[in-house]
Amino acid sequence: AGNEMQKAKSETEVQRNEIARLKAMDTSAAEVVRAERQRVQERESELQRGVLDLQRQLDEVRRKKQLELMGADVARSEACADLKQRVQRMEEAAERSSSQLEQVQQNVAKLEVELRVVKQREE
Repeated sequence: AGNEMQKAKSETEVQRNEIARLKAMDTSAAEVVRAERQRVQERESELQRGVLDLQRQLDEVRRKKQLELMGADVARSEACADLKQRVQRMEEAAERSSSQLEQVQQNVAKLEVELRVVKQREE
């Protein structure tokens, strides 16, 4: 019976050691899982910050492009207004030139009539 008792104590000690070893492994595994979970969360946060930064950059590029387009529209409008003014001035100048030409033609016609009259008198 003493031998049996010793054997039972020995088995109990082996089982206690095994339980302690398994608990240590469980604690170690839990620590590894916790550390991995934390690493994943940190990486996820880093990626989210990256996405937000890229979104801000994209918004800034869109805003700049919109301002450029607005500036181009303003420049185009100003160029159109300038061209309209130039066309108007040219039309006015052409009108004046046309009036002057008409007056010169009338003067030439009068002078030709006077020249014929003078030639007829001389004959």
